Amino acid sequence: PSPASTGDGTAMFEHRWRPVRGQESATPYRVCLRVRDPMGVASEARCFRILVKKCQYCVQPGETIASMASAFGTEWLHLYTTNPTLQSPDAITAYTRINTGVLYTVRKGEYLELLADRFFTTGLFRPPLKMVVMVVVVVVV
Repeated sequence: PSPASTGDGTAMFEHRWRPVRGQESATPYRVCLRVRDPMGVASEARCFRILVKKCQYCVQPGETIASMASAFGTEWLHLYTTNPTLQSPDAITAYTRINTGVLYTVRKGEYLELLADRFFTTGLFRPPLKMVVMVVVVVVV
């Protein structure tokens, strides 16, 4: 990219990165930049950590709560109720960070109906017995 002049003899570069779904991580990404003067005499490196959190999303320009809900495979009301700080479902501004769900680590002894009550949903999904055993093994271990 070409530098943009700031008018005071310095130049400015802008780099944009938008993580895609699946790049969420508990470990931050490390991004390092090296800058140097035009004559190559001095240089300096700076590193930053960028954490992409699960169950959070940054609203992009032109998106509505309905379009985001559709992209995440849920209802607009779910997104609205998961974000109690939103004043109105019709007035979400670009670059607002919203919650897309609840990230929860299941603890030993918890079961589907208990979690359904805790998160105000239902435990109506009744998988076959083999599947229940598999889930219990995964959850307990």
